Amino acid sequence: PPDQMGYKDGKRSLFIGIRADENVRLDLWNERIEAVFDEIRAEYDRRIGIETIFVQNDYTEERLNGLLSNLVAGALIIVFIVFLTMGWKAGLVVGSALPLSAAGAVFSFDFFDQGIHQMSIFGMIIALGLLIDSAIVTTDEVRKEIRKGTAPLDAMGNTVRHLCVPLLASTFTTILGFMPIFLLPGNAGDFVSPIAISVVMALCFSFFLAVTVIPALAAKLTGSHDQDAELPWWRTGLPKPKVADGFRAFALRAMKRPRYYALLAAFPAFLGFGLMSTMPMEFFPAGDRNMFEIQLWTTSDSSIENTYETVKEADDALKTLDGLKESHWLVGASTPPVYYNQIPTQDNNNSYAQAVIITDTPARAVSMIVEAQNILSAHLPEAKAVVKAFAQGPPVEAPIEFRILGSDLNILRTLGEEVRVIMHRNDAITHSRASIEGGEPKLWLKADEAEADFAGLNLRDIAGQFQANLEGFTGGSVLEDIEELPVRVRLPAGERDSLEDVANIQLTAPGMT
Repeated sequence: PPDQMGYKDGKRSLFIGIRADENVRLDLWNERIEAVFDEIRAEYDRRIGIETIFVQNDYTEERLNGLLSNLVAGALIIVFIVFLTMGWKAGLVVGSALPLSAAGAVFSFDFFDQGIHQMSIFGMIIALGLLIDSAIVTTDEVRKEIRKGTAPLDAMGNTVRHLCVPLLASTFTTILGFMPIFLLPGNAGDFVSPIAISVVMALCFSFFLAVTVIPALAAKLTGSHDQDAELPWWRTGLPKPKVADGFRAFALRAMKRPRYYALLAAFPAFLGFGLMSTMPMEFFPAGDRNMFEIQLWTTSDSSIENTYETVKEADDALKTLDGLKESHWLVGASTPPVYYNQIPTQDNNNSYAQAVIITDTPARAVSMIVEAQNILSAHLPEAKAVVKAFAQGPPVEAPIEFRILGSDLNILRTLGEEVRVIMHRNDAITHSRASIEGGEPKLWLKADEAEADFAGLNLRDIAGQFQANLEGFTGGSVLEDIEELPVRVRLPAGERDSLEDVANIQLTAPGMT
């Protein structure tokens, strides 16, 4: 648009943000978009350059692959521990509960309008340790029944009847612990509720499997001879008598001296509470990306050309930073969102510019934020520049916000400026903005009505001509493809930049040319 200008490496550019539908697979959609760009490059060879700033699919694949690898690694560790303690057959039975429960949870996502993303997979990682509890108890009970001489089919039935209610109670109480997150409203709920949805649905399917599939598999694969001493350890698990005897001896000692062992058990908890004060306190951590953003405001009456020149100064100052790969600026509007919680709110604002800065590593992006803030504050004292990391969680305008309510805009403006003065007494505060700031500069023109009447003009004519010369008027339209664009006619920028230019505007009496 004519009220927006991109800037990169000393050249003007055009930002194009392309958003996919919510129900489209990002990797397949990205391939189609790249094919379209290749056709444009071929058609306009060497006349225009198309550069990809940000591709969501790259970050999505990296994050999901990392989460999936953690999920698989956690599942393998759990199966390995069960294999060591119960043998390979029981390990297979218990391990089967993990993929089946995860598949059931993924199946249920569509009923809650959820997809496979980092929060839902993170929820399943949390649920890993909870999913196999019921399977372990059920498998062990079936094995005990079979060792007593019970037929496998009867052992399965006895186990389900004996454990159904206890397992249901255990699962239900665990689900209740996640329900506050499951039902959390607002932006915070939209962000964290997929974690609870994954855990709750995985637990529901885990209980269902524990009273249906797992007993059947345990009855089929385990036998009365699984605990025979002649069998190798990988059939029965590691020898348990020594472990049991050691635990029994420890329990007896603890019962004889309960106060001492109670204090010993509570010590790690008290130590953890004591160390909390040394840890950073934040609910949503910063995003792990090699990118951060810069927001820049000039004076409210600034033209887009003046803001563009300020951006050039800012970009030249930032080039001194080590590790900076690319900087992309958009003047007059917010950049197309490159992070899930970015909301464009500054469209058609001549005094605003926003940049996306790309560094070589995510760690360098974190350390560069403070450096970039100090550089811009020193080089651009007449502007407000805010350097921010891409943070997790719902969108927020600033880390700290105050709201003052009232009916008088002048009083609200005064109170807002007073709050800003108080806040800037703290050296840790870099910039502050108020939603209601001082008004834009105004030029009051006092016309001599007698002289104007003698020249054949009235006040309405004078105001109308100044409006037409400075702001312009619509004088027709141009058809661009299927869109009709209005044409605005006004004085060129060089004849309306200063008060002297405004004073030299010639007024024309009606009927004169």
